[in-house]
Amino acid sequence: MGIKYTKTDELDKLLSQYIDDIGLDEDEIKRRTDIAEKEAERFITLEQEQISKKEKNEKKN
Repeated sequence: MGIKYTKTDELDKLLSQYIDDIGLDEDEIKRRTDIAEKEAERFITLEQEQISKKEKNEKKN
């Protein structure tokens, strides 16, 4: 079962309050987001390489 998410002004307000509470500024959030996106891309690339290698090995057998 998934969680249905609808973006609202109230949710934006709560997110802003949370960010203020934990003391992150926009630059730090952007930096962390960029790092996470790069790591995700790297993981996907590695996963695709492994799938490709596995498929090649299966074709040889």
